[in-house]
Amino acid sequence: MEATGARGNGREIGTSVVYFPVDGQFSILHGISVKTNSLNTNLLLGAAFAGLSLSQASAATVYNESSDGDLSGPFGSPTDLTSTFGNFLSDSGVIGSISTGTRGSDLANYFYVQMTPNVAASIPYSFSGDSDDGGMIFEYVTVYAHTSGAFLVDGSSSGYMSGSSVSDTLNFITPSDGLVRFAVSQETSNATMNYTIGTVPETGTAVLSLVGLAAAVLRRRRQQG
Repeated sequence: MEATGARGNGREIGTSVVYFPVDGQFSILHGISVKTNSLNTNLLLGAAFAGLSLSQASAATVYNESSDGDLSGPFGSPTDLTSTFGNFLSDSGVIGSISTGTRGSDLANYFYVQMTPNVAASIPYSFSGDSDDGGMIFEYVTVYAHTSGAFLVDGSSSGYMSGSSVSDTLNFITPSDGLVRFAVSQETSNATMNYTIGTVPETGTAVLSLVGLAAAVLRRRRQQG
């Protein structure tokens, strides 16, 4: 997305560009032009980004494998994420990936978390990926009671095309100690498979909403003036 008719310093935010003014004028998103003084512009944009900071502060706690550390491969020694989340049912999520063949040898991920015992859990998940041959990708997430090893639920894709994605929900009753193990696995050669489990916020969407709000307020001020 391209902002037009603006002069000043540009900063890319998500998929849009916000131009901070040097002459009291800027354009944002779909070519919306707003004319006001620099002080008002900066104050309103500052308020929008302050709102974003508050939103992020109250957002989900997310473990991202790419930045927080590789999740365990062996089934018998899953990564302990109990201290990372506290209660995984409360706005928590995991972002990870597995790869095979020409893409790597990270064939599976295993981790366990703490949840409220003996309650109905509904955990969203998603898969996306691509393979060398551009064919079907088969990826799975299975949920177990960590301590006893009892099977709780299986979330499997019936196969999705390389370059696409699927999403669904894992519904199960948490075990008596609340310890739940997730196993992410695959049956695809030469592929990279990404996944999310739990609540993973879409930060880019929040940014666009807040910046759009600032633009709308500025436009209203112009109309009233």
